[in-house]
Amino acid sequence: LKGDAGMGKTHLLGELRRGATERGVTFVYVDMTDVRSFDHTLLLGLVDSLTREVGGTSQLRQVIAALFVEAEGILGRSATFDQGLEYAAEAATLGDNDLRRATEALVNALWGRHRTSFIHPSLDVIRALMGMNNEACLRIWSLASAWLQGSKVDDFDGMQLGLVQCEPDPGSLIKGIFKMLHFRGSTLLAFDQLDNCFPLLDAARSAPDHEEGKTAQLVLE
Repeated sequence: LKGDAGMGKTHLLGELRRGATERGVTFVYVDMTDVRSFDHTLLLGLVDSLTREVGGTSQLRQVIAALFVEAEGILGRSATFDQGLEYAAEAATLGDNDLRRATEALVNALWGRHRTSFIHPSLDVIRALMGMNNEACLRIWSLASAWLQGSKVDDFDGMQLGLVQCEPDPGSLIKGIFKMLHFRGSTLLAFDQLDNCFPLLDAARSAPDHEEGKTAQLVLE
Protein backbone atom coordinates (compact mmCIF):
# COMPACT_ATOMS: atom_id res chain seq x y z
CA LEU A 1 0.00 0.00 0.00
CA LYS A 2 1.60 3.25 -1.16
CA GLY A 3 0.59 6.84 -0.62
CA ASP A 4 1.76 10.26 0.44
CA ALA A 5 2.22 11.21 4.08
CA GLY A 6 -1.06 11.99 5.80
CA MET A 7 -3.23 9.82 3.57
CA GLY A 8 -4.14 7.48 6.43
CA LYS A 9 -1.88 4.46 5.91
CA THR A 10 -1.00 4.25 9.60
CA HIS A 11 -4.66 4.68 10.53
CA LEU A 12 -5.52 1.81 8.18
CA LEU A 13 -2.94 -0.38 9.93
CA GLY A 14 -4.68 0.40 13.20
CA GLU A 15 -8.02 -0.64 11.75
CA LEU A 16 -6.50 -3.86 10.41
CA ARG A 17 -5.09 -4.60 13.86
CA ARG A 18 -8.46 -4.00 15.51
CA GLY A 19 -10.29 -6.14 12.99
CA ALA A 20 -7.74 -8.95 13.25
CA THR A 21 -7.73 -9.11 17.03
CA GLU A 22 -11.53 -9.05 17.18
CA ARG A 23 -11.48 -12.22 15.08
CA GLY A 24 -8.88 -13.97 17.25
CA VAL A 25 -6.08 -13.38 14.73
CA THR A 26 -2.58 -12.68 16.06
CA PHE A 27 -1.43 -9.30 14.76
CA VAL A 28 2.29 -8.70 14.20
CA TYR A 29 3.49 -5.19 13.35
CA VAL A 30 7.02 -4.71 12.01
CA ASP A 31 8.46 -1.22 11.57
CA MET A 32 11.07 -1.30 8.79
CA THR A 33 11.96 2.41 9.00
CA ASP A 34 15.61 1.96 9.99
CA VAL A 35 16.09 -1.65 8.95
CA ARG A 36 19.69 -2.83 8.69
CA SER A 37 19.01 -6.47 9.40
CA PHE A 38 15.76 -7.97 8.13
CA ASP A 39 15.91 -10.95 10.48
CA HIS A 40 16.53 -8.94 13.64
CA THR A 41 13.99 -6.27 12.71
CA LEU A 42 11.36 -8.97 12.17
CA LEU A 43 12.26 -10.61 15.49
CA LEU A 44 11.95 -7.25 17.27
CA GLY A 45 8.50 -6.76 15.73
CA LEU A 46 7.42 -10.27 16.69
CA VAL A 47 8.50 -9.95 20.32
CA ASP A 48 7.06 -6.46 20.70
CA SER A 49 3.74 -7.53 19.15
CA LEU A 50 3.47 -10.49 21.49
CA THR A 51 3.58 -8.14 24.49
CA ARG A 52 0.63 -6.10 23.16
CA GLU A 53 -2.63 -6.68 24.97
CA VAL A 54 -5.90 -7.66 23.35
CA GLY A 55 -8.92 -7.43 25.61
CA GLY A 56 -6.70 -7.12 28.66
CA THR A 57 -4.55 -10.17 27.83
CA SER A 58 -1.23 -10.12 25.99
CA GLN A 59 -0.95 -11.94 22.69
CA LEU A 60 1.93 -13.88 24.25
CA ARG A 61 -0.35 -15.25 26.96
CA GLN A 62 -2.90 -16.19 24.32
CA VAL A 63 -0.26 -18.16 22.41
CA ILE A 64 0.77 -20.00 25.60
CA ALA A 65 -2.90 -20.73 26.30
CA ALA A 66 -3.22 -22.29 22.84
CA LEU A 67 -0.08 -24.40 23.44
CA PHE A 68 -1.57 -25.61 26.74
CA VAL A 69 -4.85 -26.60 25.05
CA GLU A 70 -2.89 -28.52 22.40
CA ALA A 71 -0.76 -30.27 25.04
CA GLU A 72 -3.81 -31.26 27.09
CA GLY A 73 -5.40 -32.73 23.98
CA ILE A 74 -2.27 -34.76 23.28
CA LEU A 75 -2.41 -36.14 26.83
CA GLY A 76 -6.06 -37.13 26.37
CA ARG A 77 -7.46 -34.34 28.50
CA SER A 78 -9.71 -31.70 27.00
CA ALA A 79 -9.17 -28.05 27.93
CA THR A 80 -10.88 -24.84 26.91
CA PHE A 81 -9.05 -21.72 25.77
CA ASP A 82 -10.17 -19.96 28.96
CA GLN A 83 -8.52 -22.73 30.97
CA GLY A 84 -5.41 -22.18 28.88
CA LEU A 85 -5.45 -18.50 29.82
CA GLU A 86 -5.72 -19.48 33.48
CA TYR A 87 -2.71 -21.78 33.03
CA ALA A 88 -0.70 -18.99 31.39
CA ALA A 89 -1.61 -16.56 34.18
CA GLU A 90 -0.56 -19.08 36.83
CA ALA A 91 2.69 -19.86 34.99
CA ALA A 92 3.50 -16.14 35.10
CA THR A 93 3.69 -16.31 38.90
CA LEU A 94 5.98 -19.35 39.21
CA GLY A 95 9.48 -19.20 40.65
CA ASP A 96 12.51 -20.45 38.71
CA ASN A 97 12.33 -24.15 39.57
CA ASP A 98 8.57 -24.49 39.28
CA LEU A 99 8.64 -22.60 35.97
CA ARG A 100 11.24 -24.99 34.54
CA ARG A 101 9.17 -28.01 35.61
CA ALA A 102 5.98 -26.58 34.11
CA THR A 103 7.80 -25.64 30.93
CA GLU A 104 9.35 -29.08 30.44
CA ALA A 105 5.98 -30.76 31.01
CA LEU A 106 4.52 -28.57 28.25
CA VAL A 107 7.51 -29.16 25.96
CA ASN A 108 7.44 -32.94 26.42
CA ALA A 109 3.73 -33.17 25.63
CA LEU A 110 4.04 -31.10 22.45
CA TRP A 111 7.18 -32.93 21.34
CA GLY A 112 5.39 -36.24 21.62
CA ARG A 113 3.07 -35.37 18.73
CA HIS A 114 4.94 -32.75 16.74
CA ARG A 115 8.52 -34.04 16.70
CA THR A 116 8.44 -34.53 12.93
CA SER A 117 7.29 -30.98 12.20
CA PHE A 118 9.17 -29.00 14.86
CA ILE A 119 12.38 -27.50 13.48
CA HIS A 120 15.48 -27.46 15.70
CA PRO A 121 14.82 -24.37 17.88
CA SER A 122 11.07 -24.93 18.29
CA LEU A 123 11.32 -26.43 21.77
CA ASP A 124 13.66 -23.64 22.89
CA VAL A 125 11.13 -21.14 21.51
CA ILE A 126 8.48 -22.64 23.83
CA ARG A 127 10.91 -22.37 26.77
CA ALA A 128 11.66 -18.74 25.95
CA LEU A 129 7.98 -17.85 25.48
CA MET A 130 7.25 -19.30 28.91
CA GLY A 131 10.15 -17.28 30.31
CA MET A 132 8.96 -14.06 28.72
CA ASN A 133 5.50 -14.70 30.15
CA ASN A 134 6.94 -14.91 33.67
CA GLU A 135 6.32 -11.95 35.96
CA ALA A 136 7.90 -13.38 39.11
CA CYS A 137 11.51 -13.00 37.99
CA LEU A 138 12.63 -9.98 35.96
CA ARG A 139 15.90 -11.71 35.05
CA ILE A 140 14.11 -14.68 33.47
CA TRP A 141 11.86 -12.32 31.53
CA SER A 142 14.82 -10.26 30.34
CA LEU A 143 16.88 -13.29 29.23
CA ALA A 144 13.94 -14.85 27.40
CA SER A 145 13.09 -11.59 25.61
CA ALA A 146 16.69 -11.06 24.53
CA TRP A 147 17.03 -14.64 23.24
CA LEU A 148 13.78 -14.39 21.27
CA GLN A 149 15.17 -11.26 19.61
CA GLY A 150 18.21 -13.24 18.44
CA SER A 151 20.72 -12.39 21.17
CA LYS A 152 23.16 -14.98 22.50
CA VAL A 153 22.93 -15.84 26.21
CA ASP A 154 25.75 -17.48 28.15
CA ASP A 155 25.59 -21.12 29.23
CA PHE A 156 24.50 -20.37 32.79
CA ASP A 157 21.70 -18.07 31.65
CA GLY A 158 20.65 -20.59 29.03
CA MET A 159 20.44 -23.23 31.76
CA GLN A 160 18.13 -20.94 33.72
CA LEU A 161 15.73 -21.01 30.78
CA GLY A 162 16.36 -24.67 29.96
CA LEU A 163 17.71 -23.76 26.52
CA VAL A 164 19.57 -26.28 24.38
CA GLN A 165 20.86 -23.65 21.95
CA CYS A 166 22.17 -20.52 23.67
CA GLU A 167 23.03 -18.73 20.41
CA PRO A 168 19.96 -18.84 18.16
CA ASP A 169 20.09 -18.69 14.38
CA PRO A 170 17.79 -15.75 13.52
CA GLY A 171 16.22 -17.35 10.46
CA SER A 172 15.44 -20.62 12.26
CA LEU A 173 14.21 -18.66 15.27
CA ILE A 174 11.71 -16.77 13.10
CA LYS A 175 10.37 -20.04 11.72
CA GLY A 176 10.11 -21.48 15.23
CA ILE A 177 8.15 -18.50 16.54
CA PHE A 178 5.72 -18.62 13.63
CA LYS A 179 5.28 -22.34 14.29
CA MET A 180 4.10 -21.51 17.81
CA LEU A 181 1.82 -18.73 16.58
CA HIS A 182 0.16 -21.29 14.32
CA PHE A 183 -1.31 -23.05 17.38
CA ARG A 184 -3.16 -19.82 18.19
CA GLY A 185 -4.62 -19.68 14.67
CA SER A 186 -4.05 -17.24 11.83
CA THR A 187 -1.47 -14.44 11.97
CA LEU A 188 -1.65 -11.10 10.18
CA LEU A 189 1.85 -9.79 9.50
CA ALA A 190 1.95 -6.05 8.74
CA PHE A 191 5.11 -4.27 7.58
CA ASP A 192 5.47 -0.49 7.77
CA GLN A 193 7.97 1.25 5.44
CA LEU A 194 8.43 -1.99 3.52
CA ASP A 195 10.41 -0.34 0.72
CA ASN A 196 13.44 -0.24 3.01
CA CYS A 197 13.88 -4.02 2.90
CA PHE A 198 13.79 -4.43 -0.88
CA PRO A 199 17.61 -4.26 -1.10
CA LEU A 200 17.71 -7.36 1.10
CA LEU A 201 15.27 -9.10 -1.22
CA ASP A 202 17.48 -8.15 -4.16
CA ALA A 203 20.40 -9.68 -2.28
CA ALA A 204 18.49 -12.94 -2.01
CA ARG A 205 17.95 -13.05 -5.74
CA SER A 206 21.57 -12.25 -6.58
CA ALA A 207 23.18 -14.31 -3.80
CA PRO A 208 21.07 -17.37 -2.88
CA ASP A 209 23.24 -18.15 0.17
CA HIS A 210 22.71 -14.72 1.73
CA GLU A 211 20.89 -15.64 4.96
CA GLU A 212 19.12 -12.33 5.56
CA GLY A 213 18.00 -12.15 1.95
CA LYS A 214 16.68 -15.71 2.11
CA THR A 215 14.48 -14.87 5.08
CA ALA A 216 13.22 -11.72 3.38
CA GLN A 217 12.39 -13.68 0.25
CA LEU A 218 10.64 -16.41 2.25
CA VAL A 219 8.44 -13.91 4.12
CA LEU A 220 7.74 -11.44 1.35
CA GLU A 221 7.22 -13.77 -1.58
